[in-house]
Amino acid sequence: MEYKSLKSEKNETVINQVIKQYHFQEQDRESLSVLYQALLPLIRTEVFYIWNPVLKTEEMPKCETTSKCETTLKCETMQSNLDAGDERNEDQALVFLSLGKAMDEFQSLYMDAGCLREVYMLECIGLELLTEAYEEFVKQVQQDTHKWAKRLEFVGDNCPIETLPSLYRQVFTEPGPITYSEQCILSPKKSVAFFLIMSDKKVDSKPCHICSQCKNTDCIFRQAAPDSEKIYTGNRYSYGYQRFFGQQKQLKERADAKQTNGMQPENQQRRTDMRRENRK
Repeated sequence: MEYKSLKSEKNETVINQVIKQYHFQEQDRESLSVLYQALLPLIRTEVFYIWNPVLKTEEMPKCETTSKCETTLKCETMQSNLDAGDERNEDQALVFLSLGKAMDEFQSLYMDAGCLREVYMLECIGLELLTEAYEEFVKQVQQDTHKWAKRLEFVGDNCPIETLPSLYRQVFTEPGPITYSEQCILSPKKSVAFFLIMSDKKVDSKPCHICSQCKNTDCIFRQAAPDSEKIYTGNRYSYGYQRFFGQQKQLKERADAKQTNGMQPENQQRRTDMRRENRK
């Protein structure tokens, strides 16, 4: 196993990117900046990886029927791609990357305080920090190997999530800083497992442009690559943003309605008279 510790340095473009990609408003910039500056010194990005892993047949998920299930077929396809990499002079690294426990602890503090807005902001900042980590890791590996990064393939996409335990054991001989649950959910939360495909030949693709490799083309967070710009014309705000802030708006509307309904008749009449007077 090889290891890298990535330093997270302050980058003014992070907040700009968070506002742009996750559809925040300019008035949210100060709150985002405060959270980012408080979180950044606590981030400990670690990367654990091995070269040219193998999807072991005996450790693949078993089909419940005699015919091969979709998961098994994906496993076989993934292994074929790994094997074919030798013919294409490609190397594959199996990578486990994590931002550390600080993000989880930070979010828990705000969640316990009922500050859902800050929890969601931290989530978006964390996603952007992960993207920065991908870019820094790829940059260092290219320098180390003198090869070119071709693409990232995340476990759970082409490679079934059920293979995670087998892949994990190839990198960690015992439980490490990154662990996983029975549902194959990694911990800390801002942890990912992926394959980094390296090539002897220079490629024009942008391996860390995750959106261009994602199959969910309707995602409201999606950002097209520079050479294939796609403008999102749907709701300006993300689902999470709508949920957090929409709930606050609904609560306020309910409180106002309750206050109005609870007024004495004479008070309601007085308010109505005042509105009429203001219109004159």
